[in-house]
Amino acid sequence: MKIFGYQKSGEPLQEMEEISIKCDLKDLDEVIDFLISVRSLMKDHGLNFGHEHLSDWRKKNGAAICGDVDIIISR
Repeated sequence: MKIFGYQKSGEPLQEMEEISIKCDLKDLDEVIDFLISVRSLMKDHGLNFGHEHLSDWRKKNGAAICGDVDIIISR
């Protein structure tokens, strides 16, 4: 597994050694649900899986978008 990120309004994409997520229980539950959903998509699509955005998942599932951060899961 590799983790990448941007500094706020920063370029280029940087490989990270660790990340910290500061959130409340509701946001954590949504992230967990998102990861479970992505896991299912990865199993279904195998090597054809591209990537999924938490922000898109929240829009599709009627969840409130909190802040201006996104989590993107890719193969």
